[in-house]
Amino acid sequence: MEGENYMKNMNKKEKTAGDWMQFFRFLKKAKMSWILIIFATAVSMVNSEMVTRIPSATASIYSGDFSSKVIIKVITLYVITLIVSALVSVISMYAQGRSVRKLRGIVWKKMINSKTYFYKENDPENLLSAITNDSLMTVSSVVGFIVGVIPCIYYLVRAFMTVNQYSIKLMLSLFIMVPIYIIYAFFVGRWQYRTNLRIQTRIGGLTGYLVERLRNLNLIKAYSNEKEEEKNGDKTALELYHAKLQSAYINASSVGYILLTDVIATVCAVIWGALLLRKGEIDVKAWMAFFLFVPTINGQMRALVQQWLSAKGMQGYAARLENILNAPDEEVEFENTNVPFENEDISFKDVSFSYGEGAALSNINLTIPKGKVTAIVGLCGSGKTTLLNMLERLYDPEAGTIEIGKTDIKNFNISEYREHFAYIQQDSGVFSGSIREILTYGITRSVIDAELVEVTKKAGIFEYISSQTNGFDTNISLWGESLSGGQRQKLVIARELLKNKDIILLDEPTSALDVAAAREIQNILFNQFNKKTIITVTHDLSLMASVDQIVVMNNGKVEACGTHDELMDKCSLYHELVDEQSYLEVYEA
Repeated sequence: MEGENYMKNMNKKEKTAGDWMQFFRFLKKAKMSWILIIFATAVSMVNSEMVTRIPSATASIYSGDFSSKVIIKVITLYVITLIVSALVSVISMYAQGRSVRKLRGIVWKKMINSKTYFYKENDPENLLSAITNDSLMTVSSVVGFIVGVIPCIYYLVRAFMTVNQYSIKLMLSLFIMVPIYIIYAFFVGRWQYRTNLRIQTRIGGLTGYLVERLRNLNLIKAYSNEKEEEKNGDKTALELYHAKLQSAYINASSVGYILLTDVIATVCAVIWGALLLRKGEIDVKAWMAFFLFVPTINGQMRALVQQWLSAKGMQGYAARLENILNAPDEEVEFENTNVPFENEDISFKDVSFSYGEGAALSNINLTIPKGKVTAIVGLCGSGKTTLLNMLERLYDPEAGTIEIGKTDIKNFNISEYREHFAYIQQDSGVFSGSIREILTYGITRSVIDAELVEVTKKAGIFEYISSQTNGFDTNISLWGESLSGGQRQKLVIARELLKNKDIILLDEPTSALDVAAAREIQNILFNQFNKKTIITVTHDLSLMASVDQIVVMNNGKVEACGTHDELMDKCSLYHELVDEQSYLEVYEA
């Protein structure tokens, strides 16, 4: 239910994405280097003050005052402006770098701690660019906007005040350009937001596509499908190209707009100033100062519009980041009152759950005895793996409770609760790194080599490790590709033996192995985890006669529960599963 509510809220937000309240919420969560940003803004305002003084000082020279005092003043203003501008750039770059680093850390932490169902609607591979590209573009836009817009407004106010001192009519003439800028900012701003959001989405899609294909490169080569994948990659890149083409259109429009406004502003300055000069309402110095102010005022107005467009653009950059940062977080669970964990029976009481459409589990009532082996079998999609996910609290029940002893598992501190589980799945769960790092992954205590030797011998992988030149410090390639499937599983088993947990969850741990390797892994599992509470999801029914309890799942419900002999007598579905597998084993042999 919590997952459904989250997705409904996200759908509502998508309709209003780009609103300022959403953007301010993002800024609050981003925790940027505000002190540095404010300092850069203050220094930039000093620069704006210096720039406003240059036209008046320069106008004195144009009007014939070549005194050393005036010349030194003009040179000093230009030098100070140059130095302060460089200082603003340095501080802004430093603020941007620190802010990007902070934001990337926050986004990564959020992705790690988000509720599992967030990734049901958001492909993790498509979200990779949120950490790399989106974080950089958002922060650079925010820093540029804040450091640019406040000094820009300050300059315009000071410039208008200075021109007003010469003539109120000169000052009022400057407002001619304001409507043009406002209209442009409104329409192009909306266009900019939609374009930037589209670009970031396409970048995420391209990144996810490439990662998926490279990860399954062997599959592509096995099917000789390189040409087709080249076309698919080009098609995905073409979508990004078209999105960026929209950005090029915006830039082209901006160039034309800049030329137009520069011409209009210059013509107005010359004609209007000349008329006032002819009437004697201003002198030559005032007219020259006004003429020098016009291009800088026009440039600052243009810069203000660009900052507005940047603001709309950074909303587009921030939209996907806000989606991630707004995801439900498991961290709140860490604050729960700790309840002592005792290895008691596990009970599912009227548990129901769905992934959105259709029930994955419906009114499950089931007891898993402590210290026994319980096998969960059934057809694909019957809810077997979902039971394990619920027990490990990757998902919470929409109805009913799961209890260990008499305690609802929701009352346990979620981090400490999971510490009592070992989890061995089909894809082995091996990262790249050394064998030592693989074996000690998730273990915070110090582990000596003698312990590693002991558990790897029990798992049947020590002989392979000792044959390597670097032993436990041998490096394993990405996704463990330098190992066979059986070797990867043995390393995982050794790791779980080292962790020595109370409850062992096995999710099809041998399905990707050949028959001989599968039998070896099964024997190691049942022998080494003897007297532990073992819950195994499997399609292999060859060992069912030796397990303590078998749960038969069918369409999200418990069809039957009992021993192998009992189920062969009373459960037709189980009987069919056994007969079908026996037939296949004979046929394949």
